[in-house]
Amino acid sequence: MKRVISQWWKQANRDLLTANNCITSGDYYASVFFSEQAIEKGLKALYIKLFDDAPPRTHHIDKLASLVNAPLDIMDATYELSEDYMLSRYPDVSDELPFELYNEGNSKIKLVRAKEIISWAKSQMGEDYD
Repeated sequence: MKRVISQWWKQANRDLLTANNCITSGDYYASVFFSEQAIEKGLKALYIKLFDDAPPRTHHIDKLASLVNAPLDIMDATYELSEDYMLSRYPDVSDELPFELYNEGNSKIKLVRAKEIISWAKSQMGEDYD
């Protein structure tokens, strides 16, 4: 199971890097998407570590955070970013297209929140997952 956890964890961290790179390139909607994906994968890694079982097949990061008993501030952050899974991807979810919906400021805020969640998850994972 340790290999599976490591794979989820490494991909979560790579998604954070990709989110940062997307801000640099001006692809703010993609940054937000990868921020949300990093959270999802990081929380799934933590779920596997805690329960020695496959994570639920869900994209609801707030549900995943609840399942791993995240504290209130982490739960709040996941609520803030939950809707971005759909908003950052699909042109028919909002009155605005994803690439028009996000800008440098709001994508940076979401990346900071994603980093906070990943940092918390890392604190729960232990030293093996740096």
